[in-house]
Amino acid sequence: MARQPTSATTTHRVSRRVYPQKLLTLKELETLRAWAIGTAQQGDRNGGLVVALLGTAGRRFEVAALRCRDVRLDALGEAEVFFPQTKGDRPRSVPVTQETYAILCSFADSRQQDAPLFESAKGGFMHVTTVWRAWCNALICAGIRRRVGVHASRHGAGFLLLRATGDLTKVQEFLRHDSLSTTAAWY
Repeated sequence: MARQPTSATTTHRVSRRVYPQKLLTLKELETLRAWAIGTAQQGDRNGGLVVALLGTAGRRFEVAALRCRDVRLDALGEAEVFFPQTKGDRPRSVPVTQETYAILCSFADSRQQDAPLFESAKGGFMHVTTVWRAWCNALICAGIRRRVGVHASRHGAGFLLLRATGDLTKVQEFLRHDSLSTTAAWY
């Protein structure tokens, strides 16, 4: 029996091993948040970055691109952070607590509105690798001795919101998931 020749357009699927996402426990989230708030109030940039990551559920490239003008009050006087650069190029505004707002405003005080909220060593916008390094340093300083990616801050923020409200649809809106099933799969 003759073999059928394979088509030139045939593609072979390569199995890709998916590793489970490492998440922070509730105790680790509370410890990290407490450390970040304490150091951010003293003017530490790493603490401010962690407050921004946990308080806004922003991705690291979104937080690195924040400008001073992006931390603001909306028309009703509610605190929010505006992300002009997001995944899928859909700008979004995220409501934040007054505590997060006050800490982020302390980094924006006495600076031009177009200036980066978190400056690099050279005075410009931080690279996403710098955000990652600040995250790793924050984990160590907070006493968390295992490797957890920056994206865990996004899941942590979603978890804390779900714990506070008990409403999965609010978490979906906060994280900007297209489908409630995506949110439900994680929370």
